Amino acid sequence: MSKQRNAIIFIIEIVAFLGCLTFATLWLIDPEKNYEPKFTLCTIIFILTEILRRYSKPTYPFVFHTLSTFSDYNMCFNLVNKSKKKVPYKIIVTTVEEAKITYGDAAEGTIDPHSTLLLRVDDVVKIAGSTKFSASVNVEANRNDINIFVTKAVLETKEISEISPSI
Repeated sequence: MSKQRNAIIFIIEIVAFLGCLTFATLWLIDPEKNYEPKFTLCTIIFILTEILRRYSKPTYPFVFHTLSTFSDYNMCFNLVNKSKKKVPYKIIVTTVEEAKITYGDAAEGTIDPHSTLLLRVDDVVKIAGSTKFSASVNVEANRNDINIFVTKAVLETKEISEISPSI
């Protein structure tokens, strides 16, 4: 979910909540007037925006200084499915240099229930003429079901390090 869409939903939710408070207060002050339909409408809008915000597929924006498809780095996207069902995902990469991007088969798929999927960066994306690039990465997946982070393993030293914090 984009930041702009989140902001719009948030504004609608706040306006609906304030409408609920306003009409509830007016109804309490003057119970003879018919504020119930307006109060009900604001309540329904508030509940619907809450459901939309919680259960729509958000996008996880990652901004990395450097990603690498260099094979000795073994840089991987780690996607952890916390739910009891298969979770679909899609990885979208935008390079700072606006280089030509070719997506691999691993850029989109599903993660089995209660499992971790390790995707090598070079299986997800190839950048024309480069193995090292600056990029922002968006992962479309349900926030309640998945954790995402990036690791790098150097084979010579057998060192594994987490590059990005888990979300």
